[in-house]
Amino acid sequence: MSGRAPFTIALGVVSIVAIFSLVQCAPAQAPAPVSPTSVGQTATSAKPVGTPAKAATPKDTSDARTILTESVRLLNQTDSYQFAVSATAFTPFESKIREWRYSGNGAAAKPDKIQWSLEGQADVVFNVVSAGGKLHCADSRGENKDCSLAFGGPKPGSSPYTVIGYLKNFDSVGPLASKTVGGKEYYYITFSPSLTKMSSIDSAHSKAMASVAAVNGEVLIDKSSKLPYQEKVMVKYQPQAGGGETVEMTITFARYNAPVDIKMPR
Repeated sequence: MSGRAPFTIALGVVSIVAIFSLVQCAPAQAPAPVSPTSVGQTATSAKPVGTPAKAATPKDTSDARTILTESVRLLNQTDSYQFAVSATAFTPFESKIREWRYSGNGAAAKPDKIQWSLEGQADVVFNVVSAGGKLHCADSRGENKDCSLAFGGPKPGSSPYTVIGYLKNFDSVGPLASKTVGGKEYYYITFSPSLTKMSSIDSAHSKAMASVAAVNGEVLIDKSSKLPYQEKVMVKYQPQAGGGETVEMTITFARYNAPVDIKMPR
């Protein structure tokens, strides 16, 4: 037994040395992939880096402004036109909102002639004629000596003359769109007028605009002629006890450059 011991020990040493050599010669394993997250973060919470979101850009209104500017220019240059009017006044009354409806028609001609008639509920009537620097106003009670072109609507600041003035003195506009009415497609533009310019028309409009809180309008423009076809406005008045009043008026234009006869009453 003692004669075999050196061989056994030597074999064991050789085996250990061989194994150690194999381990050293074996290629090293690549390290496990490291998460792109910073130290201390959980890998599953990491989010891929994307393209930064672009800031919202304002809607382009240059086309709408160009078309509306041209439409107003043509309206001012036309020799004459006629128009139909419909309106509703929303008035607070005994904790409720009452509606008063009006309808009528009118006409305008160069250089400074305009006339309109409106009829409403409870036998309300407005008749206004302006020509040659003279002005005539009448209502259901008879002639109104203290009248102006701001008179002749549901409230001051809502006469047909004033509502057309809101269009002519537009300030801000919305983006250009299209709208179909009666099977025909029109340009559709929303706008708000300059109340400062409206106040400068005359002293009556200056007084009327003092009671107006805001005006929002929309207009349909004929794509061929570029002239206004229809204008709608909502006139909001300064709040009063019981709530603020609102007038909505629609003016539909027609018969551009057709002869009209506008004369002062005798």
